Amino acid sequence: MLNIIAMNFIFTTLENLKHKERNFSKEVSDGNPNPGNLKDADLRGINLSGLDLSGADLSHANLFGVKLFRTNLSGANLSVANLSNTNLSRANLSRANLSHANLIVANLNRANLSGANLSGANLIVANLIVADLEDADLEDADLEDANLSGAYLRRVNLRGSDLRGANLSGVNLRDADLQGIILENAILNGADLTGANLSGTNLSGTNLSGTNLSGTNLSGTNLSGADLRDADLRQAKLSDANLSFVKLSRADLEDSNLQDANLTGANLQDTNIIGVNLDNVNLDMVKNLTTEQLQKARNWEKARNLFLNQVS
Repeated sequence: MLNIIAMNFIFTTLENLKHKERNFSKEVSDGNPNPGNLKDADLRGINLSGLDLSGADLSHANLFGVKLFRTNLSGANLSVANLSNTNLSRANLSRANLSHANLIVANLNRANLSGANLSGANLIVANLIVADLEDADLEDADLEDANLSGAYLRRVNLRGSDLRGANLSGVNLRDADLQGIILENAILNGADLTGANLSGTNLSGTNLSGTNLSGTNLSGTNLSGADLRDADLRQAKLSDANLSFVKLSRADLEDSNLQDANLTGANLQDTNIIGVNLDNVNLDMVKNLTTEQLQKARNWEKARNLFLNQVS
């Protein structure tokens, strides 16, 4: 049972929190779009849902556990702010500065982050389901185990970001810059990566089944052990890529460039390789490759480790 002192402490804390919340909300409702100096402010735990904080300076502020549901933070400065465990669902953060912000376990579901600066932000285990991140800057951001399923990521800059174990199923990453990102064990099934730049990326063990990768730059990419079943890889650039032990059954690779790629142990059952450039490709131990498939490819006779007894 709580003693009197503990109960008084809790009561005082709650009253102070309510007072802070009422004063803050009143300043905003009175027409002040940027009440007070909020830089370095301690706003932990208060409810700011639905307020208009557009253009506010909240840099370095402590917003741990704050409720910002449907809050307008467009153009706000939240750089280096603590937003961990914060509810930002359906908030407007378009063009906001969130560089190096702490967003661990934050709820950003259906938030508008178009054009936002999230470079160097910590988004570990954050929820960004169906969030709008078009033209956002996420360079060097940490998105490990984050949930971005259904998010809109067209033209987003993810260069150098960490997406290990992240859920990117069904996301739109058309024309996105994904050079050098870490996608090990990420889930990308059903995603649209048309025209994206993934050169030099680590995609080993990634689930890319049913993904649209047509025209994508995957040159020098590590795809070893990845699941590419039913993927659309038409006209993809796969030169020097590591495709060892990849599942490619029913994938469409028509007119793609696999020059110097490693396909050791890959499963090519019912894979469309019409017009594929197989110049200097390593086909050692490939599975389910037929003569009919092979003869529809380009430069197949220049492939390495191609043994006729491997071809059915």
